[in-house]
Amino acid sequence: MRTAAVDARVFDLETSYPIAGDEHRARIIPILRSNKELIALLQEATPVLESIFGQGLRLSLHVDRDPEDGFEEVFATIRSSHSIETGLRLMAEFDQAWWLSRLPLVKGRLNFVWEPEE
Repeated sequence: MRTAAVDARVFDLETSYPIAGDEHRARIIPILRSNKELIALLQEATPVLESIFGQGLRLSLHVDRDPEDGFEEVFATIRSSHSIETGLRLMAEFDQAWWLSRLPLVKGRLNFVWEPEE
C-alpha cells in the first residue's frame, strides 16, 4: 500500500482516535505505516468499544517507549465516565469479547487501556 494511501487511512482513523500531540503523531505515523494491520484493527475495534462502553466514550492514541529495550508501542486510550469498578469490568469484557483473540496480530505494537474521565 502506498504511503499516501496509508496516510489517508491514518487521517480517517484520527476522527475516532485523535493522536495526543505532535510528538506522539511524529512517532505513531511511522509505526502505522510499517504495521498497516494496526489501522484496520483500530477501525474494527471502534464499534466494539462503543457497544461495550456506551455513549460518551472518548478514544485517543499515544505512544510509549520501553526504556529498557527502546521498543515503541501504540496505546489506544479509552476514556469514559464510568466508575473505576465498572470501567475495569467493561475493559475485561472488551478483552474477552474481542481483543484477546487479536493479540497475536499486533506483535506487541498496540494495546488498549481504560482510564476514567478526568
